[in-house]
This record gives sequence, structure tokens and C-alpha cells, in this order.
Amino acid sequence: MNADRLRQLFNVVFAVTQIAAGSFAAVTGLGMSIAERSNAVNTAVTPAGYAFAIWGVIFFGCLAYAVYQAMPSYRHDPLLRRAGWLTAAAFLGNTLWSVECQLNGLTWPTVAVIAGTLAASVWACVRLAPVRRGLSSARYWLLLVPVNLLAGWLSVATAANVAAACQANGLGSLGLSPTNFAVVLIAAAGLFAVAVTVRTQGQWYAAAVVWGLIGVMVADSAAENPAVVLTAGGVAVVVLAGLYADKFLEWARPGRPNRVRRLMSPTA
Repeated sequence: MNADRLRQLFNVVFAVTQIAAGSFAAVTGLGMSIAERSNAVNTAVTPAGYAFAIWGVIFFGCLAYAVYQAMPSYRHDPLLRRAGWLTAAAFLGNTLWSVECQLNGLTWPTVAVIAGTLAASVWACVRLAPVRRGLSSARYWLLLVPVNLLAGWLSVATAANVAAACQANGLGSLGLSPTNFAVVLIAAAGLFAVAVTVRTQGQWYAAAVVWGLIGVMVADSAAENPAVVLTAGGVAVVVLAGLYADKFLEWARPGRPNRVRRLMSPTA
């Protein structure tokens, strides 16, 4: 089996396993459900429960993408070759994370896996970014959107996973107050998300990040934690502003003020 066939096969298999793995504990009787593990180490960086519904959209989109890219006519497609191995790696990462979380909880191995999954999905976004404006409708919805949603959500989820791992391993807030630790993690995730948004101009990436941050705001509003709420809200605004970075840079580039003045001159 050649590399293209393997890439197609792996995307289909892992798109399915990342969904099925969520039922690992229920089916095998081993470990605890992801929800139970998450509730056991709930932190100020954990989004409100409703926010995790985005996984349904992500899983559906990834499954549709997997079916699409598996068509024989797309076996040698250059764009799918650019992103396909990365998406397969991300789907595998989700599968491994789900099983590890249910077996052993939100500990450091889950941080390592989710960080690798985030890296693969963001790298796929970066590879797709140069052609985003020229994509057909099918490729926009079946390739660009699911990958960006996955990467965006994982950008927030990784910070939450780090906070949970610190708590689960007895490290607490690394010497900081729980609120200050949450603020630091959210700010770090925000810097990363802004960099990715500016680099890729990914609207759906930014949307997923903001969705996760709003979930954090809702959870911390209920917990009466205003510092975290304000930090998450501020980061969300900056991430959205990152979508306009290219327009701002174009406006601010050298020479533009002179051109504006010439246009406004009565003799122009």
C-alpha cells in the first residue's frame, strides 16, 4: 500500500476512533469517563460544561473530511497531501488522549498528547492558510473549517489540561494563587492563539478559541472570579482583532500617509 492510500486510510480510521474512544470506559469497564475525570480536577481554566458541545461539531466535521479525502479521485491531491498526514496525526492524538484520560486522569501524559495534537492541527492550519481564499466550497467546509475548529478549541483545552495536571499531581498552582495561575495560563494561551490567528487569518480557528474563552468566562462568573473573567474576555477581544492584523499592516505600511495626503490635496 503506497503512502497516499495509507494517508487516506489513517484519516478515516482515526476520525472514527477519536469518536469511539470517548466510550472507552463505558465499554471496557476500565477507568472513569472523561466528564468524571474533568470534574475531579475542575480548575479556574476549565470552560463551562456546555462549551464542550463543540466536540460534536468538530467530530462531525472531521468525519465528513475523512470521507471526502478518502475518495479515489483525491488520492494524489496536492493539498490533501500537504495537510493529510497532519490531520491523521491530530485524530490519532485525540484518540490516545481520550483513552489515557479515562484510564489515568488528566495527568502529564495527557498534557504531552494534547500538546502534540495541538501542534499537528495548527501546523495543518498553517499549511492550508496560503490557499484559503481559493478553496472551493467543498474544501472550505470539509477541510478548512474542521481543522481550524479543532486547532482553536485545543488551544484553550491545552491550557485547561495543564492546570488540571498540576492539580492532579499535587503541584497546585505552582506557588501562585489559583486565580493568578489561571490568569497566567489564559494569557499564555491567548498569546499563542493571537500568533496563530495573525499567521493563518483563520476565522474558524479564532471562533473556536473565543468559544472556549467564553466558556471559561461563564464558569468563572458562576464562581465569582472576576480577574479570570476579565482576562479571558480581554484575550478573546485580542484574538478577534488578530483577524484584522493584515489590514492594519497594509494601512500602516511606509508611504501610505503620503499617498493619503496626495489624494486629499486640491491639486490631486
